[in-house]
Amino acid sequence: MTQLAPYIYNQALRDARTTVNQRMASMEEDLFALEQKLPKTSR
Repeated sequence: MTQLAPYIYNQALRDARTTVNQRMASMEEDLFALEQKLPKTSR
């Protein structure tokens, strides 16, 4: 088991990184959805 521990640990870190990246992308989409439209200005 001692020999497998680093592989299991590293896979868990990759899984966590993937989950965090997915949640950050979702949060970014949510923040863009909250942006208010700016009025068009004539030049």
